[in-house]
Amino acid sequence: MPRNNSSGNSHREERESKQWDDVEEGVGLLEDRQFEAALLELKKVVERDPNNAYAYNLIGKALWEIGKIEPARDAFKASVLLSPNFLGARVALSHAQRRLGEAGLAEREARIALTRFPDDGEAYHALGLALAAQGERDEARECLNRFLATKPEFEIATEVRGVLAMLDEGEEGEGLDVDEDD
Repeated sequence: MPRNNSSGNSHREERESKQWDDVEEGVGLLEDRQFEAALLELKKVVERDPNNAYAYNLIGKALWEIGKIEPARDAFKASVLLSPNFLGARVALSHAQRRLGEAGLAEREARIALTRFPDDGEAYHALGLALAAQGERDEARECLNRFLATKPEFEIATEVRGVLAMLDEGEEGEGLDVDEDD
């Protein structure tokens, strides 16, 4: 008997709900800034369910917070491979790639995010920073201004305004070191 789409969607939603429930303890540890404990907990989740995109994304966040950007990038990449429409993981992957000097790859991930979520401010933020790192000042300004139009939190808006000021001061075609605390 063929399955209808609603049944398939229901099964996927149940699986995703269970996967989110599985990372709940790790989320709490991250919120408490207990990054090492969160890593241990989330790695257990991945051992039980190697297809949990949420766990890989959260592992990436924990690694990012302790300054392990390369393994964080790999965790974000695993999350995106498992769930190509996971916007937060794709944006985080873009930021990690940029931090590692892979600005072209960072731009690619941010553009993919924007093709899937055309009005997302965080994706514009990631793209703007990747473009700034490559010296693409005009397009970077445009993207960062679109991000600011989403009215982000004060701290990140202030950082982006600083990047915009650097874009206005620098030489055309010269990449910026936009290593802010994304």
